[in-house]
Amino acid sequence: MKTLIITRLAFLSFLFSCLALLAAENARVVNLVAMPRTPWNGLVDITYSLECDTPDDAMAVSFQGHDRDWDESVPMTSLTGDGAGGELLPAGGPYHIAWDSANDWPEGHSSEFTVTATAEVKETTPLYLVVNLNTGAVTSSTTGPRIGRY
Repeated sequence: MKTLIITRLAFLSFLFSCLALLAAENARVVNLVAMPRTPWNGLVDITYSLECDTPDDAMAVSFQGHDRDWDESVPMTSLTGDGAGGELLPAGGPYHIAWDSANDWPEGHSSEFTVTATAEVKETTPLYLVVNLNTGAVTSSTTGPRIGRY
């Protein structure tokens, strides 16, 4: 009886491990371009596209700036447009977002500034799995398998 329970637990562990691997999608930001507006008014236009192994999934995009002159991170919180504020987007594009650098980084200027965009798949519907551990058709607690010390 102990062997049966251990076998079931091993099987469930294997099953959940496989499901976790299947659920891990690979989201990517591609064709990322950041261009300051001219004449300079503090706004930076950012265009990008999204790719995902499962195209129907929704993704959230986050942006991070980096001043390479001073080797410091620059917050990018004043964003408007596609994907701003955690808006979920499908794979595709091009998407456009504008960054108000004058608001987030009023004293800043840089000759080497980089923008990093990261996409993450967000679950829009819960995933679940129901596993029946009973060995027979009758499921009442008096006829089901014994669980406990043997």
